[in-house]
Amino acid sequence: MSIEELNKYTANKISEVQLNADELLPRYTIVFDREASSTPFFDSLWKKYRVAILTYKKNVKDKWNEQDFSPYKIDTDVKTNILLYAYPLHYPR
Repeated sequence: MSIEELNKYTANKISEVQLNADELLPRYTIVFDREASSTPFFDSLWKKYRVAILTYKKNVKDKWNEQDFSPYKIDTDVKTNILLYAYPLHYPR
């Protein structure tokens, strides 16, 4: 599926009014494995289409401090407990 097809498929999910009201609201989010990791490509998806990206880094050497994580219960059909780490991100303007 191409980005244009995804845009058509998700067109009624987030309105232009919502996007205009919140400059950090993505039109939708794509999850990539590390093999597709490309910062310039991800940046172009945001700038051109307002598409957010989730990915991860392989062989991480700088581990996060476990004390920075907080437990949360997720309200779903299945009882789920997760640890979340709030980390400020700064997006280029």
